[in-house]
Amino acid sequence: MLQNYGLWKSLPPEERAAIRQNIRRFRQLSPEERQEVREHFRRWRELPEARRREILESHQRWQSLPPEQRQILEERYRRFLALSPEERERILQNYERWRQLPPEERQRLREQRRERQGQRPLPPHAR
Repeated sequence: MLQNYGLWKSLPPEERAAIRQNIRRFRQLSPEERQEVREHFRRWRELPEARRREILESHQRWQSLPPEQRQILEERYRRFLALSPEERERILQNYERWRQLPPEERQRLREQRRERQGQRPLPPHAR
């Protein structure tokens, strides 16, 4: 217990304040919501350290995006979720193939796409 107190005192005041606020919010949750939070936390702790680090880095990248860029990505994600399961699977397979391409090939394809878009813009429904 004293060991935890030493850790607590070593935290910066703003971090301690954030933890207190999170505890207050947790206590305001319904029993079902609390259980859901506990389950998420349990699953988080079970993740390998490398995977947790990847998730945190991804979250930091998301937080660093300008709000306009986040809105664009959120809209694209909503459109993706509205697709049929078959269409989503096709897109995911295409994405996986894209990821397997060497960086030079991906760059070449990006440039080709920009050139095509410069020649004739896509209609709004196709973007």
